[in-house]
Amino acid sequence: MQIKEGKKKRPDHSTAEGSPPAIELPTMTIAEATKIADKAAEVMIAAEYGPNGYTPLSLVGASSRRDVANALYIVLAETYEESSGNQSGIEWFANWSKSAGGSLNQMLFVFPCMPDNELLKITSTKKFSPEYFAEDKRLRQLIANDGTKSLESAESFVAFLKSLKPNASDYWASVYSRIGLCWNEEKPQ
Repeated sequence: MQIKEGKKKRPDHSTAEGSPPAIELPTMTIAEATKIADKAAEVMIAAEYGPNGYTPLSLVGASSRRDVANALYIVLAETYEESSGNQSGIEWFANWSKSAGGSLNQMLFVFPCMPDNELLKITSTKKFSPEYFAEDKRLRQLIANDGTKSLESAESFVAFLKSLKPNASDYWASVYSRIGLCWNEEKPQ
């Protein structure tokens, strides 16, 4: 399932001829993020991980490992927005966000989500053979070098959310900017 229906452009405010074109940023709707996060939760609850402890991205409906992280960040932001209206909601969110951070770590590093095509060889290799260990090492190197280890922790992202006013008109634009996505929709009421 491909969740990105295209790329959105930042407004091009340049007027000079020959200026560089607008930067294209990926986008993800709140509904798409919720669907990915829900599927990730289902996979973790059912412990239905893919081959050899890796989770095929198709099981969670994401097109990349970064999309899994972005989906969880967006769900954190939406849940914070919805729970910040009263003290009991804030306390509930504090506890819930810790488990969400664990989910992010689990989906990226413990039972890591991987592109389905990257898992083809390890699924056809005899477990614990030299080829198996070589392929597992290759997959672990992909994980180490794909930039997800440098992503913001859920704890840090929650601290960022707490610095925002959830009812402010720029709340979602700030959230999306923080995770490198383009916000171009109105928050549904």
